[in-house]
Amino acid sequence: MDLKGDGGFVIWWPQRGCRVLCEGPVADFPSWLWARGEMGSTIEGAGNGAGIVEPIPSEVARATAYEINYARRALANACFELRNCPQGSRNSKLNVLAWNMGRMIVRNWIGRQRVEDYLLACCEANGLLADDGLVQCQATLASGINAGALRPYHDIGSERSEDGS
Repeated sequence: MDLKGDGGFVIWWPQRGCRVLCEGPVADFPSWLWARGEMGSTIEGAGNGAGIVEPIPSEVARATAYEINYARRALANACFELRNCPQGSRNSKLNVLAWNMGRMIVRNWIGRQRVEDYLLACCEANGLLADDGLVQCQATLASGINAGALRPYHDIGSERSEDGS
């Protein structure tokens, strides 16, 4: 198990079949943690087997309007970049942008389905979907989002500082 800080998340690697390299068998997830009722539900669609679980209380996990707007603007910028990405670097650009958005998805600033829908539409617009196919684009997208979810975006302020920056 990998605990990620106060207000962070827990990664239970074997939950979805991810191999764990260690001496001896891997123990089951501690039932007393589930019994305490502090563990959230698993983020669905984590195809890398990481089994990310959010222990953040719901009142802390709610995104502020500033965080939601930040994530929406980030998605709009990502869509612009991906739509205008030249052939030859589209797949790697998709992966990087999905990674960036995955960092915000795990913080509950934006929904995973929205990000996937928008970035796939951009793949259609830039020709990657036609060239590589839906399955490959979805795999790249999922890989990026799942990897980004392992590195949640840092806390951001709810408004500008006193000096206007």
